[in-house]
Amino acid sequence: MSIKLLTAEDKLEIIELTSRYAIAMDTNDVDMWISTWASDGVWSGRIGQYRGKEELLRLLPDLGER
Repeated sequence: MSIKLLTAEDKLEIIELTSRYAIAMDTNDVDMWISTWASDGVWSGRIGQYRGKEELLRLLPDLGER
């Protein structure tokens, strides 16, 4: 099994993606937030599991006030 190291570009893309995710959550920007997810993305947490963008769009309201 070989391990593929991340390039500097890969790392920068990850940093930018997580920053957009956090900013969108903090500003309640649903359009920006959903754009950070793959179409088959899955979120699992204490309130359940959300699969795909259609279900993920219900996550922010279901989380309630932050």
